[in-house]
Amino acid sequence: LVSRTRSRQLEALADAAHGTGSRRGVLAALLLYVSASALRTPLQKLGLRLRRGLRHLWVTHLTRHFLATYIEAQCLQLGLTPDTLAPAALPDQRISEDVDKFVSLALSLSLDALQGVVHIYTFGRELLSISRELTLASMVGAAAITAGTLSLGRRLCELYADERRTAGEFTYTLTRIRENAESISFYGGQRHEVREATAKLDARQLAEWKRFGLKDVVECVRDSCHVALCALPSLVLSGDRPQRPPAGSAQGRGGHEDGHGHGDAHGHAHDHGHSHGHAPDHGHSHGHGHDDGHGHGGTVAAALSLGSAGSLGLVSRASEAFEDVLEHFSIVAQNISDFSRLAAVARDLHAYQLN
Repeated sequence: LVSRTRSRQLEALADAAHGTGSRRGVLAALLLYVSASALRTPLQKLGLRLRRGLRHLWVTHLTRHFLATYIEAQCLQLGLTPDTLAPAALPDQRISEDVDKFVSLALSLSLDALQGVVHIYTFGRELLSISRELTLASMVGAAAITAGTLSLGRRLCELYADERRTAGEFTYTLTRIRENAESISFYGGQRHEVREATAKLDARQLAEWKRFGLKDVVECVRDSCHVALCALPSLVLSGDRPQRPPAGSAQGRGGHEDGHGHGDAHGHAHDHGHSHGHAPDHGHSHGHGHDDGHGHGGTVAAALSLGSAGSLGLVSRASEAFEDVLEHFSIVAQNISDFSRLAAVARDLHAYQLN
């Protein structure tokens, strides 16, 4: 909203500078921009507060549900971890953390999707009013980017699950050392436990390094394709720029009749012409294309200036709308890492529920 009001303010200032706008319109656009800027922070804080409240309620509900299920299962199995879950999974220690992570990711992605729908509707209408070809290109480009990103990042979920598994094993090793510290000290197994804990740490770091490496590659390819596609508005709309008037028109004669006037007969020699006498009364002038002789040069220059400004404004609006539509149409590609993390956490929570 702030960017759109800012754009309208700049358009009003440009119209006023060219004499096509009124002072009242400029003041109205400025007032609208200031109001939107002043309301931006309070609205953002209010939305953040509502989001935190919703997250708090959701986390509390899911945590209570999983804790009740887990405690009941532990009581039925006399405190033993179910066979389908490895002890290193530590469901008793990770339920709250996993629920919090799941809710945060699900809520964030849901709100991003809702905001994306609003952006697509707003900027999609504007882009459609400018060019149908660009609108179709944004949808096809978003589909291509999404398909390519999903293909390249298909192992992100698996790598994040492996990272969580190795992190759980490292935490379980430290917990076991703490609980059996007396026995370890009695049998002199400190060095062995340190080596084992170090190996678990190295495995966790390696799993994290692999995931981040693939994530960087996927994001690099995705962003490169996005930047390349964002050049389409300038290419598509480059042919819509205003051209010079035809040579035969009244305004075109001033710029194209380059010095074929005969000096005394017509008196059309341009100010910057050079006369070379070939006969007593036949001076042939060679002009340099200046429009001063007919008095139409200033009008043509002003028209071309206004046309160029309008064309640049159209390309700017189309580029902004195209980029926004392309980004929000490819929301899965833009958030591929978060979607992979959400899938991995949801799978673990489902395993807790089954056991």
